[in-house]
Amino acid sequence: MIDIYALIAVGSALIIGFIPLLSKKFRGKDFLVSYHVDKSKFKEYLMQLHKDGDWIE
Repeated sequence: MIDIYALIAVGSALIIGFIPLLSKKFRGKDFLVSYHVDKSKFKEYLMQLHKDGDWIE
């Protein structure tokens, strides 16, 4: 009997967690945003950190 209640609780939590992912209402421009890193600009940024003395080793 306890297993049934645990199964219902876990299933309900999973369903409530997946509602925002499945709903098209939440799928805007910033939904699951992915970032692109420009390697050359990142290297320039690291070099600037070294020059400024802000680099932590």
